[in-house]
Amino acid sequence: TMIRKVLLSLFAALICYSADAQVAKWLINPEFDSITINNIGLLEVTKNKKVGLYDRNGNELIAIEYDDIHPFYEGYALLFNNNQFVGFANEDGKIVDLSTMGFQLKEGAERFSCGRLLVYNTNRQGNIYRFLDTEGNPINGVYLSANPFIEGYASVETPIYDSDPIE
Repeated sequence: TMIRKVLLSLFAALICYSADAQVAKWLINPEFDSITINNIGLLEVTKNKKVGLYDRNGNELIAIEYDDIHPFYEGYALLFNNNQFVGFANEDGKIVDLSTMGFQLKEGAERFSCGRLLVYNTNRQGNIYRFLDTEGNPINGVYLSANPFIEGYASVETPIYDSDPIE
């Protein structure tokens, strides 16, 4: 039994030595507060209460400068700062910055639907709804009220203008 204990100890020491001899290669440097895997397998990293995204090879896709990144839906994730919608990004990290537009999201419609995102602005007359395409361009006019697209159709209330005012 004494020989067995010595052999087990020697074996354990060799395993520890072999493990220490391995060279680790960090895909992402351990400088973040947290690293999690999001709904499409990208690495969501946080640092100083800001969030960004990296791919599985450790390449930065979205800089760590947002307060929140919603899960991807139809290939796009919505970006937020100071509890305000500021834009969206695709799975490759291409960002459409809408921070100067003052768009808000209708409750229950905080995602792309049929390749369109329902947003609104508020002016003297109330809310003005419009749909954005995946490039951030307004499409289909502006409306007094609108609901997200479902199976290619959306219910809307009478267009306000033929043009696209932002007041």
